[in-house]
Amino acid sequence: LTDVGDSLRCMGFTTVLYLGDSGSNTRGMQGAANALNAKYRGKPANFYHIPEYYDYDSVQEYILNTLKIEEMMDIGTSRGWADGLHEDYGIDALMALEDPETIRFEQRVKAGRAIINGVPLEPLSTLLEHGRQFLDLRTRLTIAGIKKAMAGPPESYGQPNQ
Repeated sequence: LTDVGDSLRCMGFTTVLYLGDSGSNTRGMQGAANALNAKYRGKPANFYHIPEYYDYDSVQEYILNTLKIEEMMDIGTSRGWADGLHEDYGIDALMALEDPETIRFEQRVKAGRAIINGVPLEPLSTLLEHGRQFLDLRTRLTIAGIKKAMAGPPESYGQPNQ
């Protein structure tokens, strides 16, 4: 990640944003941004990790509080899935929005397994509508995170962002 950021700086980028969709990568992205900010101190580039992009807690809360769907899983954890799979309704809806085959939608329907953590994946039209809502929510959260991060230089160059 540090090499990629440095390479982008060498190509003329003056702002590098690290966005990741895997929880285990967030520390590495923040570490790369911190290391590069400490090294270059904004000349000629600033590096930011945007943790809001990976805010699935807000998606899970939206599912529960706005859609009134009670998914059988622990909100805010990377465990506690009722079906015992590293999978949840929010991620399935987003993946199906790109292509329903990424969640094996037809195979699940055929096998009578079009459900995750107690939430039906059928009808597909509802799943896709929810996916659009989740995409909109995550986009708004990410834009707010970018605006917050870029309101000034990265927090005290080389110091971990809080």
